[in-house]
Amino acid sequence: MESSGGGGGEVAAGFEAVRDAFEQVMSNGHEKGAAVAVFVRGVQVVDLWGGVAVASKDNARPWQQDTLANVYSCTKGIANFCVMLLVDRGLVRYDDPVSKHWPKFSQNGKQEITVTQLLSHRGGLAFFEKPITIDLLTEFQQGRTEETFSDFLARQPPQWIDGAHGYHPLTIGFFVSELIRHTDPKHRGIRDFFNEEVAIPYNIDFYFGIPTQDDIVTATPAPSNEAKKARGNPYSVGRVARLYWSKVNPPPTSLEFVQALMVDKTSRTFRAFNTIEGFTPWRARYLEVGAAIGYCTATALAQLYSIMSNNGMMVLKSGKTIQVLNKSTIEEAISPAVQGKDLILLKPNEFSRGGFALDSSSPGAFFHAGMGGSLGWGDLKNQISFGFVPNLLVSSSSDYDERALLLRTAVYQALEKQQS
Repeated sequence: MESSGGGGGEVAAGFEAVRDAFEQVMSNGHEKGAAVAVFVRGVQVVDLWGGVAVASKDNARPWQQDTLANVYSCTKGIANFCVMLLVDRGLVRYDDPVSKHWPKFSQNGKQEITVTQLLSHRGGLAFFEKPITIDLLTEFQQGRTEETFSDFLARQPPQWIDGAHGYHPLTIGFFVSELIRHTDPKHRGIRDFFNEEVAIPYNIDFYFGIPTQDDIVTATPAPSNEAKKARGNPYSVGRVARLYWSKVNPPPTSLEFVQALMVDKTSRTFRAFNTIEGFTPWRARYLEVGAAIGYCTATALAQLYSIMSNNGMMVLKSGKTIQVLNKSTIEEAISPAVQGKDLILLKPNEFSRGGFALDSSSPGAFFHAGMGGSLGWGDLKNQISFGFVPNLLVSSSSDYDERALLLRTAVYQALEKQQS
C-alpha cells in the first residue's frame, strides 16, 4: 500500500481517491481527529488517520494507528455480531422467543417477544418503567445491589406490544447482553463473550467499555460548536435534538421530534433518551453498555464488518482465511425485518432481522451509525466494509455523516474505476 501524504497510514493502489477525500475532511478547518479503514474481499486497502486524539491545549496528543475512540451507537452493530455468532453455532435462532433461553424475561407480557423482534427494536423496551441513575447502573454491574440487573431487566414491561418499531438508544444493549449470557454455554455477558470469542483470538481492537490497561490511548470527544450549545449531558435532550434535528425529514416530522424530545417529558422519545439519569458516555466509559459504549480503531470496526461482508471469512495477513460465520447466517441476519415510521426517532427507517440498519438504495448493504458521525458499514453484494471513527461530534443532514458519506463514496468510485 502507498503512504498517506498527510497524517498517517496508507492506501492500496487504486484507492488514492479515498486518501484525497480523507485529506479533504481533515483540512476543513473544523476537524479534530479521525481515522478511516476499508476492506475489500477481506483485505485491507485503506488505513488512514490524522489530527489529534486529545485536543487539550495543555496535553494535545496526535491520533495514532492504535488510538481508540468511542463509536457510540455503532456499538449496537457489534452487539448484533455477537448474537450472529450464537445463531451460527445453533445456540439460538432469530425466531426463538427470548424467554425460551431467558425464562424470567417472560414477565409482564414479554413471553412472545422473539430474538429478532428484540434486535429490530420491536420489543417495546426502549426505556425502563422508571428511570434509573448512572450510579445505580454502576452498582448493578458491580453486583452491589440486592436485586440483580438481570432480574431488574426481566421484570420490565414492554411500552408497546403492537409490533411497531421504536429505536432503543440505550436499553437494547443490556437486553442483548443478557440474551447472550443465557444462550452462551459459559454464561458470559457481552463484554467477556466478545473478548474471548473475537477480540483476543482474532486480534481485533474493539472493546465494550474502555480497558483498564495504562497503555491504552483513547480519543477525547470534541463537540462541534453546534453541539457545545447544548451543554451538560451528551445524551441530554438539547444535545440529542441538535444532533438529530436535521436528520428528520420532512420538516413537520422534525418539529414533532423536537417537541417530543424537548417539551413533552411523558413522550416515548423523551423517556428513551433519558432512561438513565446522569448518563454520559464519559461517565459510563468503563461500564458494559452494549448500545453506546464501544471503543475501537477504524480498522477494528471495518474488520468486523469485513467478516460479515466477506461471506463470513476473515483474511489473515499471511493470506490464510478463517471461516468465522456461515454466509447463510449473515444473509438471514441482514434480511429486512421492519420498516416505516420509528416510534422514537419519529422518522422512517428500516432494520434487519439481526438488528442492522438497512438502506434500500444499497441492496446487500447493512450498517450502524453512531452519534456524532461514526459509521460501520458492510456490503455483502460487493464484499466491502468501511469504518469511520471521528472525535468531532457533528450533526448530519442525512442518515450518514457527510464526512463518512464523502469517504464511502470515494471507495465505491475507486472500485467502479477499477472494474471499468
